[in-house]
Amino acid sequence: MAEAEQQAAPEGDSPSVDFSGMWKLDRSENFEDFLKENGANIVARKMAGLSKPTQEIKQEGNKFVIKTQAGFWTQEQSFTVGDSFQQDHQGTTMTCSTRWEGNKLITDLVPNEEGKGKKTKNTRELVGDELVQTMEVGNVVCKRIFKKLPPS
Repeated sequence: MAEAEQQAAPEGDSPSVDFSGMWKLDRSENFEDFLKENGANIVARKMAGLSKPTQEIKQEGNKFVIKTQAGFWTQEQSFTVGDSFQQDHQGTTMTCSTRWEGNKLITDLVPNEEGKGKKTKNTRELVGDELVQTMEVGNVVCKRIFKKLPPS
């Protein structure tokens, strides 16, 4: 079935979409404002804006391993959709919860300590042949668009 024809899964169910593969950042929208809203200084924002990270996603139904790499920085998340997990996010420990909304994978990040970090929503979805990651913090919405790399 073509990606555009995939059936949306009811919320909470495993969808017919498969995010598996190696994805490389192609372009961003509003990324610097997103970083600024999260408290990143000007140097960190400029460095992050120049990087072209990859995301290696391994998906088996509702089980995910997402490895993000940008230069010397690497982060790996392992989770099952519907379960909560802890994640270091820009120096702050966050409680992350995941769920499906149709064919969109939603991750809500909530800081564990009051006054440290900000609540963030991260949405991944396939749009055509691209992986679109939408990140929201406060009133700032950022999009990061990834292209799938051929298998090596």
